Amino acid sequence: MMLGKITRLVMIVLSAAVVAGCDGIAYFGDQVLAEVGDVKLYRSELVPITAATGSSADSMRVADKYVSDWVHEQVKLQAAEDLWGKEDEEIERLVENYRKSLIANKVDQYYVARNLDTLITEEMIMAYFEEHKSQFVLDRTVVEGRILRFPSSYRQSKELLTLMKSTNPEKQQDFLDICKKNNFELHEFDSWVDFDEYLSYLPVRSNRNNEYDYLLEEEGIGTMSDNDSKYYFQITSHLKSGTYAPFENVDDAVRKIIYNQRRDEVIKSYEDSLYMDGIRNKEITINIK
Repeated sequence: MMLGKITRLVMIVLSAAVVAGCDGIAYFGDQVLAEVGDVKLYRSELVPITAATGSSADSMRVADKYVSDWVHEQVKLQAAEDLWGKEDEEIERLVENYRKSLIANKVDQYYVARNLDTLITEEMIMAYFEEHKSQFVLDRTVVEGRILRFPSSYRQSKELLTLMKSTNPEKQQDFLDICKKNNFELHEFDSWVDFDEYLSYLPVRSNRNNEYDYLLEEEGIGTMSDNDSKYYFQITSHLKSGTYAPFENVDDAVRKIIYNQRRDEVIKSYEDSLYMDGIRNKEITINIK
């Protein structure tokens, strides 16, 4: 397609006409702002788009971009027509299928919005989880625990280790206070994390495979070090790959499953109802024997 076919008519009057809104349209008429071949863009099409903008300058920027995008889109569409014509059967089929899909989805949303019970309690989620545990098997090891990193030069490291080991709440608070006061790097994994992620905070090789699985079975506080730092680490709980996932890790997934099942039931119910109505009212004829 020749660029000479394109005539862009965005003029100074756009600043007054587009920004002016309905009054501007009444005064100037529905002006053509741009043309590509036989297709025209009218000023009235821009009014809803520019109405929400603030200043006249903002409206002009929005309008100018819209016109520019519109021109580029039309150029591409007309190039497609030059290559394949207006009546490309494959495109028409895809457009029609997409249109039908949009309509069907809109009908689904209508019935779902009016009939779906959205109340899903924790008891329902737990019951589903217990009944379908085989669907929720871990494909990797997960752990809970904590890791402390502090400078190798810290002189009270033994006291720090004693406090970290203690089950006494007051001593645990002392431990936390020391970490905070000295800006030590403390990672507390109170919820399940991948074992690989946990190990990433320790001075271990990145390509580790199962090299550090022995740590899962060790009790108490472990220690490691590198050039500048010492590490105290503790794994309080672990679940290995191949075991059932912890409930708290799949809570949201189960909720979505229950919701989608209910949604599918609503859709099937109304589809069946429409079908039976069509049969009763003799609006459906099936000739395949």
